[in-house]
Amino acid sequence: MLPYDKPVRLIGVFAFLAAFCEALSFYAAALYAYHLTGSVLAVAAVMTAIAVAETAGAVLGGTLADRLDRRLVAACGGVAGALLLAVLALGAGIVVLTAVMVLAIIAASPIRPVVGAALPNLVVEGDLRFANGYVQALRNAALTLAPVAAGVGVGIVGARGIFAVAAASLLAAVLVLVFVRGRFSGDRTDVQVSDSPLEGFAVIRADRVLLAVVVAGSLSWLTAAYCAIADLPLAIEEFDAGEAGYGVLVAAWGIGQTLGAVLATGAMRRFTVTGAFVASLAIEGVVIATVAGAPTLITAAIAFAIGGVMSGIGLTADQVIVQERTPDGVRGRVRAANDAIMAAAYALSLGVGGFVVEALGARGTYLAGGAGVLAAAFIGYRVLRGAAPVGGQPILHE
Repeated sequence: MLPYDKPVRLIGVFAFLAAFCEALSFYAAALYAYHLTGSVLAVAAVMTAIAVAETAGAVLGGTLADRLDRRLVAACGGVAGALLLAVLALGAGIVVLTAVMVLAIIAASPIRPVVGAALPNLVVEGDLRFANGYVQALRNAALTLAPVAAGVGVGIVGARGIFAVAAASLLAAVLVLVFVRGRFSGDRTDVQVSDSPLEGFAVIRADRVLLAVVVAGSLSWLTAAYCAIADLPLAIEEFDAGEAGYGVLVAAWGIGQTLGAVLATGAMRRFTVTGAFVASLAIEGVVIATVAGAPTLITAAIAFAIGGVMSGIGLTADQVIVQERTPDGVRGRVRAANDAIMAAAYALSLGVGGFVVEALGARGTYLAGGAGVLAAAFIGYRVLRGAAPVGGQPILHE
Protein backbone atom coordinates (compact mmCIF):
# COMPACT_ATOMS: atom_id res chain seq x y z
CA MET A 1 0.00 0.00 0.00
CA LEU A 2 1.35 3.43 -0.94
CA PRO A 3 1.44 6.36 1.50
CA TYR A 4 -1.56 8.56 0.83
CA ASP A 5 0.44 11.78 1.16
CA LYS A 6 1.47 12.67 -2.40
CA PRO A 7 4.64 14.50 -1.26
CA VAL A 8 5.81 11.31 0.47
CA ARG A 9 5.14 9.25 -2.65
CA LEU A 10 7.22 11.67 -4.72
CA ILE A 11 10.03 11.77 -2.15
CA GLY A 12 10.12 7.98 -2.42
CA VAL A 13 10.55 8.21 -6.20
CA PHE A 14 13.22 10.88 -5.69
CA ALA A 15 15.09 8.64 -3.23
CA PHE A 16 14.82 5.69 -5.65
CA LEU A 17 16.30 7.60 -8.59
CA ALA A 18 19.06 9.18 -6.48
CA ALA A 19 20.03 5.83 -4.93
CA PHE A 20 19.99 4.17 -8.34
CA CYS A 21 22.39 6.82 -9.62
CA GLU A 22 24.60 6.46 -6.56
CA ALA A 23 24.92 2.69 -6.85
CA LEU A 24 25.12 2.65 -10.65
CA SER A 25 27.97 5.17 -10.70
CA PHE A 26 29.76 3.15 -8.00
CA TYR A 27 29.70 -0.01 -10.11
CA ALA A 28 30.57 1.95 -13.26
CA ALA A 29 33.62 3.41 -11.51
CA ALA A 30 34.79 -0.05 -10.47
CA LEU A 31 34.30 -1.47 -13.96
CA TYR A 32 35.94 1.48 -15.67
CA ALA A 33 38.92 1.48 -13.29
CA TYR A 34 39.49 -2.19 -14.02
CA HIS A 35 39.09 -1.57 -17.76
CA LEU A 36 41.69 1.20 -17.63
CA THR A 37 44.29 -0.58 -15.52
CA GLY A 38 43.48 -4.27 -15.30
CA SER A 39 44.53 -3.98 -11.66
CA VAL A 40 42.45 -5.00 -8.65
CA LEU A 41 44.60 -2.68 -6.53
CA ALA A 42 43.59 0.27 -8.71
CA VAL A 43 39.94 -0.66 -8.28
CA ALA A 44 40.45 -0.88 -4.52
CA ALA A 45 42.10 2.56 -4.51
CA VAL A 46 39.15 4.11 -6.36
CA MET A 47 36.67 2.41 -4.02
CA THR A 48 38.60 3.65 -0.98
CA ALA A 49 38.58 7.21 -2.32
CA ILE A 50 34.82 6.94 -2.85
CA ALA A 51 34.31 5.68 0.72
CA VAL A 52 36.36 8.56 2.14
CA ALA A 53 34.41 11.04 0.00
CA GLU A 54 31.12 9.60 1.28
CA THR A 55 32.25 10.03 4.88
CA ALA A 56 33.40 13.65 4.38
CA GLY A 57 30.47 14.45 2.13
CA ALA A 58 27.97 13.29 4.74
CA VAL A 59 29.17 15.96 7.19
CA LEU A 60 29.04 18.67 4.53
CA GLY A 61 25.66 17.53 3.21
CA GLY A 62 24.08 17.46 6.66
CA THR A 63 25.33 20.97 7.41
CA LEU A 64 23.92 22.36 4.16
CA ALA A 65 20.61 20.55 4.77
CA ASP A 66 20.22 22.31 8.13
CA ARG A 67 21.47 25.77 7.14
CA LEU A 68 19.97 26.30 3.69
CA ASP A 69 16.70 25.67 1.89
CA ARG A 70 16.57 21.87 1.78
CA ARG A 71 14.75 21.54 -1.52
CA LEU A 72 17.11 23.99 -3.22
CA VAL A 73 20.31 22.49 -1.85
CA ALA A 74 19.25 18.96 -2.85
CA ALA A 75 18.31 20.12 -6.34
CA CYS A 76 21.55 22.03 -6.86
CA GLY A 77 23.59 19.12 -5.53
CA GLY A 78 21.79 16.74 -7.86
CA VAL A 79 22.39 18.90 -10.94
CA ALA A 80 26.07 19.38 -10.06
CA GLY A 81 26.54 15.67 -9.45
CA ALA A 82 24.85 14.79 -12.74
CA LEU A 83 27.05 17.19 -14.70
CA LEU A 84 30.19 15.69 -13.16
CA LEU A 85 29.06 12.15 -14.01
CA ALA A 86 28.36 13.30 -17.56
CA VAL A 87 32.02 14.34 -17.79
CA LEU A 88 33.05 10.76 -17.05
CA ALA A 89 30.78 9.56 -19.83
CA LEU A 90 33.15 11.37 -22.23
CA GLY A 91 36.13 9.35 -21.03
CA ALA A 92 38.88 9.85 -18.46
CA GLY A 93 42.09 8.42 -17.10
CA ILE A 94 42.29 6.72 -13.71
CA VAL A 95 43.30 9.90 -11.85
CA VAL A 96 40.55 12.00 -13.43
CA LEU A 97 38.04 9.19 -12.83
CA THR A 98 38.87 9.14 -9.13
CA ALA A 99 38.87 12.93 -8.75
CA VAL A 100 35.58 13.46 -10.58
CA MET A 101 33.85 10.63 -8.67
CA VAL A 102 34.96 12.22 -5.39
CA LEU A 103 33.64 15.62 -6.51
CA ALA A 104 30.35 14.12 -7.71
CA ILE A 105 29.80 12.37 -4.38
CA ILE A 106 30.51 15.55 -2.43
CA ALA A 107 28.27 17.61 -4.74
CA ALA A 108 25.32 15.25 -4.26
CA SER A 109 25.99 14.74 -0.54
CA PRO A 110 23.01 16.83 0.70
CA ILE A 111 20.48 14.47 -0.91
CA ARG A 112 20.35 11.75 1.76
CA PRO A 113 20.31 14.15 4.76
CA VAL A 114 17.61 16.21 3.05
CA VAL A 115 15.37 13.18 2.58
CA GLY A 116 15.84 12.05 6.18
CA ALA A 117 15.37 15.52 7.66
CA ALA A 118 12.46 16.62 5.46
CA LEU A 119 10.30 13.50 5.65
CA PRO A 120 8.75 14.24 9.09
CA ASN A 121 7.61 17.63 7.77
CA LEU A 122 6.03 16.13 4.65
CA VAL A 123 3.98 13.47 6.44
CA VAL A 124 0.80 15.49 6.94
CA GLU A 125 -1.77 12.81 7.65
CA GLY A 126 0.20 9.61 7.26
CA ASP A 127 2.33 7.47 9.50
CA LEU A 128 5.96 8.56 9.73
CA ARG A 129 7.10 5.02 10.34
CA PHE A 130 5.15 3.71 7.38
CA ALA A 131 6.50 6.55 5.22
CA ASN A 132 10.06 5.63 6.20
CA GLY A 133 9.42 2.00 5.32
CA TYR A 134 8.10 3.06 1.91
CA VAL A 135 11.06 5.33 1.15
CA GLN A 136 13.60 2.79 2.43
CA ALA A 137 11.97 0.01 0.36
CA LEU A 138 12.32 2.06 -2.81
CA ARG A 139 15.91 2.93 -1.95
CA ASN A 140 16.75 -0.72 -1.31
CA ALA A 141 15.07 -1.71 -4.58
CA ALA A 142 17.28 0.78 -6.42
CA LEU A 143 20.41 -0.59 -4.75
CA THR A 144 19.32 -4.10 -5.81
CA LEU A 145 18.62 -3.17 -9.43
CA ALA A 146 21.78 -1.09 -9.93
CA PRO A 147 24.35 -3.92 -10.07
CA VAL A 148 22.10 -5.85 -12.46
CA ALA A 149 21.73 -2.79 -14.68
CA ALA A 150 25.48 -2.17 -14.54
CA GLY A 151 26.32 -5.76 -15.43
CA VAL A 152 23.90 -5.84 -18.37
CA GLY A 153 24.51 -2.28 -19.47
CA VAL A 154 28.29 -2.48 -19.63
CA GLY A 155 27.98 -5.08 -22.36
CA ILE A 156 25.67 -2.81 -24.35
CA VAL A 157 26.92 0.76 -23.87
CA GLY A 158 30.21 0.23 -22.03
CA ALA A 159 31.28 1.60 -18.66
CA ARG A 160 31.23 5.19 -19.94
CA GLY A 161 27.64 4.74 -21.09
CA ILE A 162 26.70 3.64 -17.58
CA PHE A 163 27.91 7.02 -16.28
CA ALA A 164 25.56 8.71 -18.75
CA VAL A 165 22.64 6.61 -17.49
CA ALA A 166 23.55 7.47 -13.89
CA ALA A 167 23.66 11.18 -14.74
CA ALA A 168 20.25 10.96 -16.41
CA SER A 169 18.84 9.18 -13.35
CA LEU A 170 20.06 11.96 -11.06
CA LEU A 171 18.61 14.68 -13.31
CA ALA A 172 15.30 12.80 -13.33
CA ALA A 173 15.42 12.77 -9.51
CA VAL A 174 15.84 16.54 -9.47
CA LEU A 175 12.87 16.91 -11.82
CA VAL A 176 10.73 14.83 -9.45
CA LEU A 177 11.86 16.98 -6.53
CA VAL A 178 10.52 20.10 -8.24
CA PHE A 179 6.99 18.69 -8.06
CA VAL A 180 7.08 17.83 -4.34
CA ARG A 181 4.69 20.12 -2.52
CA GLY A 182 5.03 20.83 1.19
CA ARG A 183 7.49 22.16 3.73
CA PHE A 184 10.92 20.58 3.77
CA SER A 185 11.81 22.32 7.06
CA GLY A 186 9.86 22.68 10.28
CA ASP A 187 9.98 25.23 13.09
CA ARG A 188 13.61 25.86 13.95
CA THR A 189 12.99 28.47 16.65
CA ASP A 190 11.69 26.24 19.43
CA VAL A 191 15.04 24.56 20.13
CA GLN A 192 18.37 26.39 20.15
CA VAL A 193 21.11 24.41 18.45
CA SER A 194 24.64 25.21 17.42
CA ASP A 195 25.50 26.02 13.80
CA SER A 196 28.63 23.86 13.99
CA PRO A 197 29.01 21.30 11.18
CA LEU A 198 29.92 18.79 13.90
CA GLU A 199 26.80 19.43 15.99
CA GLY A 200 25.30 16.16 14.77
CA PHE A 201 28.10 14.22 16.46
CA ALA A 202 27.57 16.22 19.68
CA VAL A 203 23.84 15.43 19.68
CA ILE A 204 24.53 11.73 19.20
CA ARG A 205 27.10 11.73 22.00
CA ALA A 206 24.65 13.42 24.39
CA ASP A 207 21.67 11.18 23.61
CA ARG A 208 21.88 7.70 25.09
CA VAL A 209 19.52 6.15 22.56
CA LEU A 210 21.16 7.71 19.49
CA LEU A 211 24.60 6.78 20.81
CA ALA A 212 23.53 3.18 21.41
CA VAL A 213 22.08 2.87 17.92
CA VAL A 214 25.18 4.34 16.29
CA VAL A 215 27.58 2.19 18.33
CA ALA A 216 25.62 -1.00 17.66
CA GLY A 217 25.12 -0.16 13.99
CA SER A 218 28.73 0.81 13.31
CA LEU A 219 30.03 -2.25 15.17
CA SER A 220 27.81 -4.48 13.05
CA TRP A 221 29.13 -2.82 9.88
CA LEU A 222 32.70 -3.09 11.14
CA THR A 223 32.46 -6.79 11.84
CA ALA A 224 30.17 -7.93 9.03
CA ALA A 225 30.84 -5.72 6.00
CA TYR A 226 33.89 -7.79 5.14
CA CYS A 227 31.46 -10.65 4.49
CA ALA A 228 30.71 -8.84 1.23
CA ILE A 229 34.24 -9.73 0.12
CA ALA A 230 33.57 -13.38 1.00
CA ASP A 231 30.46 -13.52 -1.22
CA LEU A 232 32.42 -14.16 -4.40
CA PRO A 233 34.71 -16.95 -3.12
CA LEU A 234 31.70 -18.52 -1.38
CA ALA A 235 29.81 -18.75 -4.67
CA ILE A 236 32.76 -19.73 -6.87
CA GLU A 237 34.96 -21.87 -4.63
CA GLU A 238 32.54 -23.36 -2.11
CA PHE A 239 29.47 -23.90 -4.33
CA ASP A 240 31.14 -23.98 -7.76
CA ALA A 241 28.36 -21.68 -8.99
CA GLY A 242 30.53 -19.11 -10.75
CA GLU A 243 29.69 -15.44 -11.12
CA ALA A 244 26.04 -16.31 -11.68
CA GLY A 245 25.94 -17.80 -8.19
CA TYR A 246 27.46 -14.61 -6.83
CA GLY A 247 24.69 -12.66 -8.54
CA VAL A 248 22.08 -14.92 -6.93
CA LEU A 249 23.47 -14.22 -3.45
CA VAL A 250 23.66 -10.46 -3.97
CA ALA A 251 20.15 -10.36 -5.45
CA ALA A 252 18.76 -12.44 -2.56
CA TRP A 253 20.14 -9.97 -0.01
CA GLY A 254 18.82 -6.98 -1.94
CA ILE A 255 15.34 -8.44 -2.39
CA GLY A 256 15.30 -9.29 1.31
CA GLN A 257 16.27 -5.73 2.24
CA THR A 258 13.46 -4.33 0.11
CA LEU A 259 10.92 -6.69 1.69
CA GLY A 260 12.28 -5.89 5.15
CA ALA A 261 11.66 -2.18 4.67
CA VAL A 262 8.04 -2.99 3.72
CA LEU A 263 7.63 -5.13 6.84
CA ALA A 264 9.40 -2.63 9.11
CA THR A 265 6.26 -0.68 10.04
CA GLY A 266 4.60 -3.76 11.50
CA ALA A 267 7.78 -4.75 13.33
CA MET A 268 8.14 -1.28 14.87
CA ARG A 269 4.53 -1.31 16.03
CA ARG A 270 4.91 -4.77 17.51
CA PHE A 271 8.26 -4.34 19.29
CA THR A 272 8.71 -0.52 19.48
CA VAL A 273 11.17 1.19 17.16
CA THR A 274 14.32 0.46 19.13
CA GLY A 275 13.09 -3.02 19.98
CA ALA A 276 12.74 -3.74 16.26
CA PHE A 277 16.24 -2.35 15.68
CA VAL A 278 17.85 -4.61 18.29
CA ALA A 279 15.81 -7.71 17.39
CA SER A 280 16.54 -7.36 13.68
CA LEU A 281 20.25 -6.96 14.41
CA ALA A 282 20.31 -10.09 16.58
CA ILE A 283 18.48 -12.23 14.03
CA GLU A 284 20.67 -10.88 11.24
CA GLY A 285 23.75 -11.96 13.20
CA VAL A 286 22.42 -15.49 13.64
CA VAL A 287 21.51 -15.78 9.97
CA ILE A 288 24.91 -14.51 8.77
CA ALA A 289 26.62 -17.07 10.98
CA THR A 290 24.49 -19.90 9.56
CA VAL A 291 25.81 -19.14 6.06
CA ALA A 292 29.07 -20.73 7.26
CA GLY A 293 27.34 -24.10 7.32
CA ALA A 294 25.14 -23.73 4.23
CA PRO A 295 25.43 -26.96 2.17
CA THR A 296 24.19 -25.52 -1.14
CA LEU A 297 23.85 -22.25 -2.98
CA ILE A 298 20.07 -22.34 -2.52
CA THR A 299 20.27 -22.64 1.27
CA ALA A 300 22.84 -19.84 1.35
CA ALA A 301 20.58 -17.66 -0.81
CA ILE A 302 17.66 -18.28 1.57
CA ALA A 303 19.86 -17.23 4.49
CA PHE A 304 20.92 -14.13 2.53
CA ALA A 305 17.28 -13.23 1.88
CA ILE A 306 16.34 -13.58 5.56
CA GLY A 307 19.39 -11.56 6.58
CA GLY A 308 18.40 -8.91 4.05
CA VAL A 309 14.91 -8.71 5.55
CA MET A 310 16.39 -8.09 8.98
CA SER A 311 18.78 -5.50 7.55
CA GLY A 312 15.88 -3.69 5.86
CA ILE A 313 13.97 -3.54 9.14
CA GLY A 314 17.02 -2.30 11.02
CA LEU A 315 17.85 0.42 8.48
CA THR A 316 14.27 1.71 8.56
CA ALA A 317 14.19 1.71 12.36
CA ASP A 318 17.47 3.63 12.37
CA GLN A 319 15.90 6.35 10.20
CA VAL A 320 12.84 6.65 12.45
CA ILE A 321 14.89 6.81 15.65
CA VAL A 322 16.92 9.76 14.34
CA GLN A 323 13.81 11.57 13.11
CA GLU A 324 11.82 11.11 16.30
CA ARG A 325 14.61 12.13 18.65
CA THR A 326 16.05 15.21 16.94
CA PRO A 327 14.66 18.73 16.37
CA ASP A 328 14.37 19.96 12.80
CA GLY A 329 17.23 22.45 13.05
CA VAL A 330 19.85 19.75 13.66
CA ARG A 331 18.19 16.69 12.13
CA GLY A 332 20.13 16.84 8.88
CA ARG A 333 23.46 16.94 10.69
CA VAL A 334 22.50 14.08 13.02
CA ARG A 335 21.44 11.99 10.03
CA ALA A 336 24.70 12.88 8.28
CA ALA A 337 26.82 12.14 11.37
CA ASN A 338 25.13 8.75 11.67
CA ASP A 339 25.82 8.01 7.99
CA ALA A 340 29.43 9.24 8.26
CA ILE A 341 30.19 6.92 11.17
CA MET A 342 28.60 3.97 9.37
CA ALA A 343 30.50 4.78 6.17
CA ALA A 344 33.79 4.99 8.06
CA ALA A 345 33.12 1.62 9.71
CA TYR A 346 32.24 0.12 6.34
CA ALA A 347 35.37 1.51 4.70
CA LEU A 348 37.57 0.17 7.51
CA SER A 349 35.87 -3.22 7.31
CA LEU A 350 36.47 -3.41 3.57
CA GLY A 351 40.08 -2.40 4.14
CA VAL A 352 40.76 -5.41 6.34
CA GLY A 353 38.25 -7.69 4.66
CA GLY A 354 40.70 -9.23 2.24
CA PHE A 355 43.02 -10.24 5.08
CA VAL A 356 40.09 -11.69 7.07
CA VAL A 357 38.93 -13.81 4.13
CA GLU A 358 42.51 -14.98 3.51
CA ALA A 359 42.93 -15.95 7.15
CA LEU A 360 39.52 -17.53 7.87
CA GLY A 361 38.26 -18.58 4.46
CA ALA A 362 34.82 -17.67 3.12
CA ARG A 363 32.83 -19.76 5.60
CA GLY A 364 34.92 -18.71 8.59
CA THR A 365 34.41 -15.08 7.60
CA TYR A 366 30.62 -15.45 7.81
CA LEU A 367 30.90 -17.13 11.19
CA ALA A 368 33.04 -14.29 12.52
CA GLY A 369 30.83 -11.66 10.93
CA GLY A 370 27.67 -13.15 12.41
CA ALA A 371 29.27 -13.29 15.86
CA GLY A 372 30.21 -9.62 15.53
CA VAL A 373 26.68 -8.59 14.63
CA LEU A 374 25.31 -10.59 17.57
CA ALA A 375 27.75 -8.80 19.87
CA ALA A 376 26.58 -5.48 18.44
CA ALA A 377 22.95 -6.41 19.13
CA PHE A 378 23.80 -7.35 22.72
CA ILE A 379 25.60 -4.05 23.30
CA GLY A 380 22.65 -2.17 21.82
CA TYR A 381 20.23 -4.04 24.06
CA ARG A 382 22.24 -3.41 27.22
CA VAL A 383 22.55 0.31 26.56
CA LEU A 384 18.95 0.79 25.43
CA ARG A 385 17.41 -1.26 28.22
CA GLY A 386 15.45 1.06 30.45
CA ALA A 387 16.26 4.21 28.47
CA ALA A 388 13.35 6.52 27.72
CA PRO A 389 12.42 8.09 24.38
CA VAL A 390 10.92 11.52 23.84
CA GLY A 391 7.51 10.37 25.01
CA GLY A 392 8.86 9.05 28.31
CA GLN A 393 7.99 5.36 27.89
CA PRO A 394 10.61 2.63 28.18
CA ILE A 395 12.45 2.04 24.92
CA LEU A 396 12.38 -1.74 24.70
CA HIS A 397 9.01 -2.45 26.32
CA GLU A 398 5.49 -1.11 25.85
